[in-house]
Amino acid sequence: MRPLLLDVLRQLGREGLLDPEAVSGLLAVGNQGERHSAPWFVRLLVGFGAWVASGFLVAFLFMVELVPEDLGAAVFGAFLLIGAGALRRSSAAEGSDFLQQSALAGWLVGQLMVGFGLAEGTDSPPLTAGVLLLVQVASVAFFPDAVARFLASGFAVASVLALMLHWKVPQADEVTFLLSALGAGLLWWHRPALLSGRFPQAVNPVGHGLVFSAFTLLALALADPFDQHPSGTLSSTALGAGVLLMAWCLLGERRRSGPGLAVMGFVLLLGLATSSAPGVMAAVGTLVLGFRAGERGLLALAWSFLLFFLAAFYYNLEVTLWEKSGLLLASGALLLGLRALLRRCR
Repeated sequence: MRPLLLDVLRQLGREGLLDPEAVSGLLAVGNQGERHSAPWFVRLLVGFGAWVASGFLVAFLFMVELVPEDLGAAVFGAFLLIGAGALRRSSAAEGSDFLQQSALAGWLVGQLMVGFGLAEGTDSPPLTAGVLLLVQVASVAFFPDAVARFLASGFAVASVLALMLHWKVPQADEVTFLLSALGAGLLWWHRPALLSGRFPQAVNPVGHGLVFSAFTLLALALADPFDQHPSGTLSSTALGAGVLLMAWCLLGERRRSGPGLAVMGFVLLLGLATSSAPGVMAAVGTLVLGFRAGERGLLALAWSFLLFFLAAFYYNLEVTLWEKSGLLLASGALLLGLRALLRRCR
């Protein structure tokens, strides 16, 4: 019988072959998958029941006018957030899908009520966005739920974007994207150290949330919903420099060899060729982070958006179909040549 991975980690920690703090962080993340023994469809039905029950409860509170308006709704939402957090952190919720989903539903309703109450009661968009940003930070730290932390990271990026738009920051969506991309890059690059830190279970959900939010901003920029007409030059330059830096660090002593120079040249050439489509370099950088971290979810996210942005880049090229066909052939030949060079010089 083969031993489980968590059992191997525990044994290596007891024998002193791994850092105890790193082992504890990895076990904390791994134990999330051991808490439930019920089949997935049973857990799905239980979670659905919890959301329906929470929805009826909130609807009842509004129908009997127990929930005040304006700032009162924000105060009620704050108490709801605190109650949802206390329920999710309780020992009773550890083995109960119903209580966990109820806490998550309460957390989302509390978020909506705080935002609605502040927006109606203060008529101050920056105050509302700032308070919601603080709520997301507190949720990541103290609400131990992967879905909530994923959503909180996205809500935090949205709050930052709202502040940028209110302050009329030039290219607000591009600046917000760069901030979220920088945060995601630093988090995934230092993931091993963060897993042994104080909040190991928040690393992966927040990392995925920041990456997804960054890609979402880039996808929205294609339609330019904020009428700012971003050029993408700043994002493309920053992303190209970031991917080059990651490649330089990962290549190590091979950075001056034939394969190393080929990789660096390919990244530089790709950055120049797709300077008007920062999404391509963002997806490539995410692929590098995903391979380094060994995270399949991040790799799947990167591949999906890479195909999307490559298709958008190809579609938006202002050249003839004949020239587009030539570009595709040249790109394929370049990739095959790079693959052959790396296999030969490995």
